[in-house]
Amino acid sequence: MVISDLSRSTLQLRRALVSRSPARGQRSSQLKAGARLTMAATTTKPAYTVRWRDEENERNLRKLFFAASADIPDQMLSSLAQPLVRIAFKLLELLRAHRAAHAAGGAYVPPDDAMQDNWMQTDSDLVEAVEELEAEFNTQYVKDKIDATTCPGAAERAAKRARKKYTLLMRINTLMRDGLLETVKDKTLLSHIKNKEYVQTEIDALNKFPASYATCIIPLTCIQLIIDIFTVMAKRVGSGKVSFQALCTPPDPSSVSFAAFEKQLLDAKSHLMALRPAIADQVAEIMMTTQIHAFLIKGAADGPQRYREAYR
Repeated sequence: MVISDLSRSTLQLRRALVSRSPARGQRSSQLKAGARLTMAATTTKPAYTVRWRDEENERNLRKLFFAASADIPDQMLSSLAQPLVRIAFKLLELLRAHRAAHAAGGAYVPPDDAMQDNWMQTDSDLVEAVEELEAEFNTQYVKDKIDATTCPGAAERAAKRARKKYTLLMRINTLMRDGLLETVKDKTLLSHIKNKEYVQTEIDALNKFPASYATCIIPLTCIQLIIDIFTVMAKRVGSGKVSFQALCTPPDPSSVSFAAFEKQLLDAKSHLMALRPAIADQVAEIMMTTQIHAFLIKGAADGPQRYREAYR
């Protein structure tokens, strides 16, 4: 009797376990689904994504372009992208300064390759950015055990380093190019950039570029795109004109806070500087000082009681 009851209990326990356990096919499906989720999580494609809202001024936009390089999930690609963005912005500044210096000297002649190469070798910011790039390349050479420059096989290792550098630059250049084109595709002022000859030539060549670009760096499409984007934005008329009016219109402290008014002035200064007049910085500083003075005087005299007390 005891044995029979024990057997019956064992049988019931087995049935309960079987009924609660997933079928073999279900277990297999769950395992496959889990594997697919894990694979999807670990194979996310790196991207250069600029979170650009239409109202961004140039100063903030530069920060967003750099933040996109720092946010690339692949650490190696991010380490390459950050100095490339710095190089693009520094070249943009040098090109603007070069144009401003020749504004009164007849037809403008852009700097030739020799002058730009000289910038890369003498400008401290550019030199530092290139050193940053080279440091990441060297890290990858060490991983591939091709870093030694002496001992037997030095020539072969040198050739492998050149191929490795080209491949890494091609990867990051393509990643940034695609991200930049995605960023501007819905912006009316910039939608034409995708049709530029250097962009289409590279796409038609399946992302390859001349081997000399790996040494010169400046002609890389990702760098030229950033320069072109900011050059076009500097020439925009609509929002820049409206913003610039903040430097010329008498302030109304009853309708705007001081912090918001100051931001309008800074945005207006940014637009003015982007137009590259010879003494824009001095002009903007004087106009800002005048407007702030007018803001405080008007607020102390004409505003509600709480404003008058605050501005005094």
